[in-house]
Amino acid sequence: IPNKSSTFPWLGDVSDQTISQLLVLAKLAYDGTNEDRLIFHGPSGTMETLGLLHEVPELYLESSGSSSYHFLHKTAQEFMAALHVSSLPPSERAEFVKTSIHMGNMTMVVRFMAGLTKFQSQDDMEAVIAFQK
Repeated sequence: IPNKSSTFPWLGDVSDQTISQLLVLAKLAYDGTNEDRLIFHGPSGTMETLGLLHEVPELYLESSGSSSYHFLHKTAQEFMAALHVSSLPPSERAEFVKTSIHMGNMTMVVRFMAGLTKFQSQDDMEAVIAFQK
């Protein structure tokens, strides 16, 4: 877990366990957004959703006990993807911005990341400025 007080000061008294679960969902959201994927599959009832994912049992599939999951709204998925990026070290965030700022599926993720990090590092700001030109 990244340093909660410096990375996510707005989380206040949220437990480390909940933050760990949030970061798992954030990585799932990031991977899905990066791949333009809105539906995720997994064993029924095993994914901790924290109220951010909706589980739909896949009754029609041959493999019983499987479920599909999706975020309640695409914007929620994009925010969670930004949470994942915000938890990365500043140099990795800057690299993300450089490679993703013009990718249509990552536009909102970059915006949410900017708000979450408030450009905590010079790398964040320089990456955005360089690609605004």
